[in-house]
Amino acid sequence: MPLWGFTDRVELRRRDAMTAAQDWETVRQIVTCSAPTWMGFEDRRDPLGVGGQGAKRASVRLAMSNDHADVVYNSPVGIRAQYCLGHGTRLNRELVDELVPNFIVELVGSSREMTDLSLRGVDSKLCLTKDDIPNLQEIHIDYGPWIACLGGGDWLAETGVLAPLVDAIWIKGAWILDGKEWRDPLKADRDEKFRKYGFG
Repeated sequence: MPLWGFTDRVELRRRDAMTAAQDWETVRQIVTCSAPTWMGFEDRRDPLGVGGQGAKRASVRLAMSNDHADVVYNSPVGIRAQYCLGHGTRLNRELVDELVPNFIVELVGSSREMTDLSLRGVDSKLCLTKDDIPNLQEIHIDYGPWIACLGGGDWLAETGVLAPLVDAIWIKGAWILDGKEWRDPLKADRDEKFRKYGFG
């Protein structure tokens, strides 16, 4: 029995494809066969004043088909589902570590060293960006615990029940400041947010 289903807000063909995904190995094969592009370093912005001024992180875009991205991110065996099952942190780490050698060899000098440090950091993750999230108030993923969190105007809850249609998954590395990882205190409970809301 799949961990969740989908509402009729999601096209039937997409629903069938996502529920047909068998297991995490399907996800792993899709991600490791994707086309990675190193997008450079992002500078940290600190609008909430929590710190980390001057930190940078590596950013990698993993291009794939819409159907494959659905399996990786939205399906009941994908990365979000693994957080619900308690495996997300470990599987995310293993998959990022497996991917790093695929593109790190193309970089040289300080870019290579900093990228490796960022992508192997504790907070390195497979994710979508906020730009990937549609501005909708709909329920796409029919998963009771996430739906139960709706109704309070919480953006995380409203976002978690969506199934964004995208053509890439991202790896966002850990923030690096003065040669070591800087951890955002507002992201310390990210894994729990994914389990509770579907987004973090």
